[in-house]
Amino acid sequence: MYTLIIEDAHGRAAEEISFSQGSYTIGRVEGSDIILPSSSVSRTHARISISNGKCYIDDLGSANGIIVNGVSVKTRQELKNGAKVRIGEYTLYLEYKEKLSGEQDILRTQIVASNQNGYKLVRVGDKFAGEEFSLSESQNSIGRTEDNYILLSDPSISRNHAAIHNLGITSRLTDLGSSNGTFVNGKRVKGDILLQSGDEIRFGNIRFIFVPISARVDLHMYARSRYSSNRTLYVIVAASIIVFVACCSLLLVYFLSSQSKSKAKPVAELKQDPQLLLSSKLSQANEHYSQMRYAKAEEVVQEILLEWPNDISANKLLLEIQKELHNDALMREADALYVSKLYEEAIEKYSEVSAESPFAGRAASRIEEVEAKIIQSQYITAKSSCDIKPDPECMQVMCTSVVQIKDFKEREERIKETRAFVNNYSKRRDFVAAVRHCRKALEQ
Repeated sequence: MYTLIIEDAHGRAAEEISFSQGSYTIGRVEGSDIILPSSSVSRTHARISISNGKCYIDDLGSANGIIVNGVSVKTRQELKNGAKVRIGEYTLYLEYKEKLSGEQDILRTQIVASNQNGYKLVRVGDKFAGEEFSLSESQNSIGRTEDNYILLSDPSISRNHAAIHNLGITSRLTDLGSSNGTFVNGKRVKGDILLQSGDEIRFGNIRFIFVPISARVDLHMYARSRYSSNRTLYVIVAASIIVFVACCSLLLVYFLSSQSKSKAKPVAELKQDPQLLLSSKLSQANEHYSQMRYAKAEEVVQEILLEWPNDISANKLLLEIQKELHNDALMREADALYVSKLYEEAIEKYSEVSAESPFAGRAASRIEEVEAKIIQSQYITAKSSCDIKPDPECMQVMCTSVVQIKDFKEREERIKETRAFVNNYSKRRDFVAAVRHCRKALEQ
């Protein structure tokens, strides 16, 4: 049986996918057998198949291609045991093992991420704006009753309104037959839809923004008029605006007719205020920045600076964007080093991430993970060395590192294993000092 192990750019792994026959497509959209939800993966990117007992991969005309064991391939390529396949930002490792009786082939996988890299819903547009719900469950139900993960007490919300399925790298939204509907960016959801960071989701009359856990949402950008809940006042305001616009139009016609001999202003000048256009573009750039879409934010700011090169706000925002692009690049480099098990180099890169950056939390978490890996590696190396050729030095490393293991269950098991090993040498003169120090360390 062949087994695929999938990792993303951050080292997060998917469930193992095992198969012994058949053909499976790989792509970023629903309908693919193996879904890798990322813009770096084509809609239908590749196909992996078994033929005559051998495993092959075919490129299905993807935009970014396939890299097998460091070499870009365009035609059918055989994948042997231990093959490393690169598809977009994902790395696929192929292993072969004998299929046990009772095992079945798996047709689908979901990428699973740790909590600090997940998503949240931020409520906007009403008096509860700013309320946040972390989408930490594999299935996050939304509804009006207490059996839901997210409880929304509003008449427009059905008892079981919708659900958001956590796929780690992204999430899938499902409407559960609600009366007043579920909408994403103004369009009603029919069935399922994959969510993108920054999507505006409306359950009945309640609006949320779907963003990464570390993202900040500018609530003012999504604020509604204070009259939105009062239909009568809304009608009055709307009627007043119509009357006002009509009066202004009549005055404008009169003014233009009376000034027929003067030079008319260009139509573009009447239609578009440059200052208003600048403000709109800055708002757009700030929105991309707040949602951590830094490349897009930089693109908009560069457009602004072509027209207004001396604008202070745009230049200041560009500096902030470039800082975060640099922090993003550091994270990617560090993640690559982490996946390659170059732990010391990875820690150095993670440590370079700015403490004020939205990436700082994940960088700190990664450093803890890497340090735990280093300690675990030190213990395993020392234990292997002592098993081959026991000496006080490797025993000392075992005892020093085992008590630093982060995972409680593993630490207890390793301490028990180390104590049994040490007891075997308690009566040897050349180990007396090492045994004494080791027992003292294990008792702490």
